[in-house]
Amino acid sequence: MGRWGIIVALCGLLALATGDHALAAGPNPIQVENARPGAPSWIAAAADPPAIEGYTSETSLAPGEILHLHVATTPPARYLVRVYRLGWYHGAGGRLVGCVPGCAVDEAGAPRGAPAPEPSTGRVRAGLPVTDVVTVPADAVSGYYLAQLALTNGPQAGRVDDVFFVVRNPTGADSQVLVQVPVNTWEAYNGWGGKSLYNFNSTEGTAANRVSFDRPYAQLGQSPLAWEIQLVRFLEREGYDVSYQTDLDTHLDPAGLLRHRLVVDAGHDEYWTKEMRDGFDVARDAGTNLAFMGANDAYWQVRYEDDGRTIVGYKSAADPNPDWTLKTMLFRELVPPRFECALMGVQHQGGFRHSGEPQLDYVVTATGAADPWLSGTGLGAGTVLPDLVGREWDSVPSYVPEACRKPGLTVLFHHDGASGPADAVRYTASSGARIFSSGSLQFSWALDAFALEAQGHRQAPDPRVQQFMRNAFADLLRPAPPVSIDVKARGRRVWIRLGRTVDPRIRAFAVFRHRGGAAFDPAAPDVQRICLTASVTCADRLRHRGVYVYAAQAVDAWNASTPIFSAAVSSRRPRRPR
Repeated sequence: MGRWGIIVALCGLLALATGDHALAAGPNPIQVENARPGAPSWIAAAADPPAIEGYTSETSLAPGEILHLHVATTPPARYLVRVYRLGWYHGAGGRLVGCVPGCAVDEAGAPRGAPAPEPSTGRVRAGLPVTDVVTVPADAVSGYYLAQLALTNGPQAGRVDDVFFVVRNPTGADSQVLVQVPVNTWEAYNGWGGKSLYNFNSTEGTAANRVSFDRPYAQLGQSPLAWEIQLVRFLEREGYDVSYQTDLDTHLDPAGLLRHRLVVDAGHDEYWTKEMRDGFDVARDAGTNLAFMGANDAYWQVRYEDDGRTIVGYKSAADPNPDWTLKTMLFRELVPPRFECALMGVQHQGGFRHSGEPQLDYVVTATGAADPWLSGTGLGAGTVLPDLVGREWDSVPSYVPEACRKPGLTVLFHHDGASGPADAVRYTASSGARIFSSGSLQFSWALDAFALEAQGHRQAPDPRVQQFMRNAFADLLRPAPPVSIDVKARGRRVWIRLGRTVDPRIRAFAVFRHRGGAAFDPAAPDVQRICLTASVTCADRLRHRGVYVYAAQAVDAWNASTPIFSAAVSSRRPRRPR
């Protein structure tokens, strides 16, 4: 980096450390993208299968890569493909990116039947040929994308099949927030061709032990429009610097979680690999903040085959893999066990609300009401948050395994009912990382009004919960502060030493001084910055006698931590030799 590059970098860090975020950076890609005009036409009536069905060869792509589509129409019909990016877009919720073969040009489709499940595994692979290709633009913004397969003739003309995929950030473009998209759970519940990882929607009531991404989705409540889109719309409306990747991407590069300050797990993310769980544990222990916005996460361990196109899930010790750390069964039943609450603070205890049953509500706890995350929300102890508990939910176990004991764990919201308790919690790891778990699949319904009627979501967003999440994210977007600050005065020279955090993303430490014996705001106009340095030591020379307090913040590429404060020190004239 040249001289001017160093100056610019230091100016950016100084802006972050003094709270002048506008100086540190301009609009992020999400803000620029969502300022563009949207197209509500992305919401269209679904065709009755198998009129038109399809899937992609890729669960995610980077800008500039090619998406391969496999489309069938039964009976033969004509169709076109519209590609949308989903987000906020002034409330429209999606933007038309392009069409194949053209927005006013269609093509002929052909029928294709479903092959029989493999006898030994139950796996179904559709085997459709590639019918269409889409080049992801080089300037595409990371996000949820939709390939809308639209019939243009026949009795279901105008109806569609929705095929979702994810565009990642380009390599080296690290966002402040990363959202993990739960494609494993989408596929685990997918019963297309007669088999899923569940008995209830598998032929002969017998689940498969392998499911393939190489087939259309037969959506049964696990669409991203059920548990995820409300979160996405909120994040993009608020303008957070966010990018997206799938479970498979995390599996392939678990260390990539460390390229972000906050990792958000969206929706129903029930099926994880060992590599995913390892990656989250390492990220937390290196200071990465985590937010689990759904429930029943990291419940079943699975493996991948076929370069990530097949999920293996026996769901029992019958898995023939002799390695008990790799068996595809409940994480908590592995040897040694890996309790979900050891990561999230809560875990699934069987809580489930069936369709048509009365709504279940969260209630603000007394501890939660006093928490800074509830500041300015209007929420007080006993306030009811309607219809936020379901369809599945998590809780703090009544018997807490040793690995799950989290000193300082705060239960913010709680539900008690015949189907079992639910808890929304936060705890701080030894690394300083803050971990939030909403404890409910429906929690994000309070963030946005998008409604998928199949799930019974008819409530307006709750501005109190929206403000709660703004407060939560404001904290979760900061690094942990330095571990400690120690000051020693010798005459008018003061030596400041900081306890370094374990976080590899910390670029510098900022140290400030204020006259008086109380804590202070480092951004206040009468506060003096003493140093901005990568070192954990700093020296100050006091020009005037008095009592002073020092503050220190850790600074990463995006933000500065909350400050920590020293004990008060007094300056005095140095002793003269006799």
